[in-house]
Amino acid sequence: MKPNTLIAAILALAGIALALPVQATTTYSYSWDLGASGIETGAGTYGNTRTYAATGTPSPAPANNVVASAWADTTSGTSTTAATASNSTLNSAYLGSYTGGLGVSNRLEGIGVSAPNHALDNATNYDSIEFKFGTATTLSAVTIGYPSATSTYDSDISVLAWIGAGSPTLLGNKYGSLVGSGWSVIGNYSNVATLPNQTINLSTGVSSSYWIVAAYNSVFGSTCLDAVTGQSVACNTPTTSYDYVKVQMLAGSTTTTPPPGVPEPATLLLFGAGLLGLVRMRRQ
Repeated sequence: MKPNTLIAAILALAGIALALPVQATTTYSYSWDLGASGIETGAGTYGNTRTYAATGTPSPAPANNVVASAWADTTSGTSTTAATASNSTLNSAYLGSYTGGLGVSNRLEGIGVSAPNHALDNATNYDSIEFKFGTATTLSAVTIGYPSATSTYDSDISVLAWIGAGSPTLLGNKYGSLVGSGWSVIGNYSNVATLPNQTINLSTGVSSSYWIVAAYNSVFGSTCLDAVTGQSVACNTPTTSYDYVKVQMLAGSTTTTPPPGVPEPATLLLFGAGLLGLVRMRRQ
């Protein structure tokens, strides 16, 4: 190739490099409104799921739907014996959509149970909701819509994230076995209903496709972060102060990076500079 032709090619590369968008890491912020019914699968039965689309920024943000399912330790699936905090096995429950957000009716309570047991609670069994995100997500906030700030009901919750390999299995597992087998306790939070906007902000640094929001369970620790003072306090014992919660909204974020093999503008410019150096060497 003649020097003039090569120089022209280098200049063309430089122009392409300057025109290319910078392939930088992008963080997207999302929120999920769980106050609506969502897209329900298995309506009216235990083990139903509800799917919710996310609202994301900056726009256009990639889709990141979340699928919610309900669980409770209903003693290997029987409906006659109340569970203990750690020894009863998990079975699917009914995930209800109510004013104030998502609640759980377990197999001991029965579908259609009246308030307040239609909420996520620890009055008869320990209820929980698993959230499966389409993309690994750092959960940053949980908002409840029930009970009210002036209610006499307690509102302590436990939050867990899956950090194990593959996908978790809750069916037949036990709450007491989750920790140490792939699940990590993010924290226990007390008096969430008394917070402004009834929102607890999380600072985790954990990115996962699977999260659990549960009515407070002592197997996840005896210390709670007081939602009002921000201080560590002893959690209220569910046997003396039951918790009733509906989950109304989630917030979180994802981070995307450029796919491998896509050259960035700086790479093309460096390549062009190398070619220009070769031309100069040939002229000398």
